[in-house]
Amino acid sequence: MWKVFWLGAVVCVLKTSAATAAPGVDGSFGTIVDAAKKGDVKGMKDSGALNEESIKGNIKLNNEMFEVACDCSDEWKEKMIEDYVGANATGPGCKSPTRFEIQRIDNLARDIPMTLNESDVRDFFGRPSELKFVDVKKQQLVDMDGRQRGAGISSPGGDAAEFIRACMVWEDLTGQELKSGEVEKLFQDYLLSVKPRKFQLQTGVTQIEGLQDELRVTGLDLATPRANKQAQLLGTKCDGAEPCGLMDPSHIGPLQIKKMMMSPGKYLIRLELVQYFIRAFFVTLWERGKPGHGQLELETLPADKYHNEAAVAHVETSDGCAEEGRAPLLMQETKMVHGKEISLYIVSADAVRARREELAKFFIGTDADAKVDEKDMLHRLDTLGERAFANTIQDVATEIPVFNVALL
Repeated sequence: MWKVFWLGAVVCVLKTSAATAAPGVDGSFGTIVDAAKKGDVKGMKDSGALNEESIKGNIKLNNEMFEVACDCSDEWKEKMIEDYVGANATGPGCKSPTRFEIQRIDNLARDIPMTLNESDVRDFFGRPSELKFVDVKKQQLVDMDGRQRGAGISSPGGDAAEFIRACMVWEDLTGQELKSGEVEKLFQDYLLSVKPRKFQLQTGVTQIEGLQDELRVTGLDLATPRANKQAQLLGTKCDGAEPCGLMDPSHIGPLQIKKMMMSPGKYLIRLELVQYFIRAFFVTLWERGKPGHGQLELETLPADKYHNEAAVAHVETSDGCAEEGRAPLLMQETKMVHGKEISLYIVSADAVRARREELAKFFIGTDADAKVDEKDMLHRLDTLGERAFANTIQDVATEIPVFNVALL
């Protein structure tokens, strides 16, 4: 069992020692630290160490033996957080939240048959102090779909939608349209730049069944399809009407990406970029040895009829957590509320911002000759993303409320 103490700038980790551990000092931990600072090493075992930067040894607290490790260095703090504390640790500027501030932000005058209130939404997130925070750079961004299960960070379209928008903004800033092969290379290089982080795309049972009907096959495994079906899946060889395969929006899982394909002008996206990305994802997924192949995940969600989202929750963290690039893992689950099983569309707002910052740095780093300002690219990513979010919410929230959830 690990116990963690923060003493000013000093971080101390106490681990329960084995029964055979040598006797330590019986007393308060503060007393031991004070004694150590004064150079009094009585009770610290020979196997331990004491210097200006660390305290190591054994200690007895409340008749329980612990191994002690204390350090002042930032490097040691970071290692301690990753190895011992895990995702629930926050940094100096990112404190564990103590409360939620929840406000409905859609048109309150709408006649919605079933409306969740702030208390109902709060119940989905549990105690704010128990939320687990993660480094956004190490966590994939998945679609906000309420059929997802487990804890994560999410947004409309997830990482895929953000990458597609980055390609669009890059075209606008450089004045050069990207070709299919260039999008594939950018995508694979991006995967390598964030390795070993995973990159997930969602599909669903409904989409798989539609593809099976079109291809006239049964038991389609979209992650490993037969070679003679791949061209049709990629839309490069259609047996019937075009578009076919994964170029047909009806066969795409994430709602925002589907809408981008159906109404590219509404989202200010070039349709071909969406198609190029889809091809890049599946070509990389299907061919072992492709850069980034091992990082890709294809998640199959239940059929569309199982959508039971009853609200959109737009979640914001504190400024300190946002600045440190940390966001809470939010549990996606189904709950019984007002006699019905429901879930939420969850948007991790600050995680999205951090991802856009990462994408801006990556794209600019791919071309040393491109005269692109990072702040300008980030601003355009935000503008395009906000437009896409507003359009998507119009589609998913026609009969459900939208709440802003601030962690304070």
